[in-house]
Amino acid sequence: MGRPSTGQTRVMGFRPPKPLRDEFEALAAAEERTPSDALIEAMHDWIRKKRHEREAAQAREQGDRVQQAAEAFAAELIRLRTDRGLSQPALARRMGYDKSYVTHVERCIQAPTEQLARQADHVLGSGQALNSLWRAYRTARDAEQRDPHPASSSALPGPASAGSPGGSDPTAAARDTPHAPGGRTVTSTAPDTDRDRQ
Repeated sequence: MGRPSTGQTRVMGFRPPKPLRDEFEALAAAEERTPSDALIEAMHDWIRKKRHEREAAQAREQGDRVQQAAEAFAAELIRLRTDRGLSQPALARRMGYDKSYVTHVERCIQAPTEQLARQADHVLGSGQALNSLWRAYRTARDAEQRDPHPASSSALPGPASAGSPGGSDPTAAARDTPHAPGGRTVTSTAPDTDRDRQ
């Protein structure tokens, strides 16, 4: 066969080390298969492995975005609360929540909800600061849920189990189903058992 014309891909041969080639051909012969068939199967297996590795890396990256968004919300909630001289119990009482829920949101143990963000913005006088950060969290969380190969994560209890104001809100529960950000927890710098300051 002559040299390929301009624009054609040159056919390049590959010869693996002889011991490797001999063992490969012997294994193929033991299964009564041609080396070509065995090589094609090996290529498919390698491609599947690399696809799985790539999907797992993408899932971890998406999980990191959810975690970062939850941490950003928690950090701003802590900053606003402490700037106004409020303890976790004081803020929770003003919003009608159990203190444990505020604590868990600040530690990224439970996910924030739109209802919590709006109430906290109202009580803390922070405009739309927390609501904007909640929307960023929701965007990252929804992207993770749409991923056909999501990172391993466990569902987190919603605010109703921690004492939401006025009982559970079915509409909010459907809209704000919380999920663990990346399957990890982050310890807050805010004290867990501080005195209730008004």
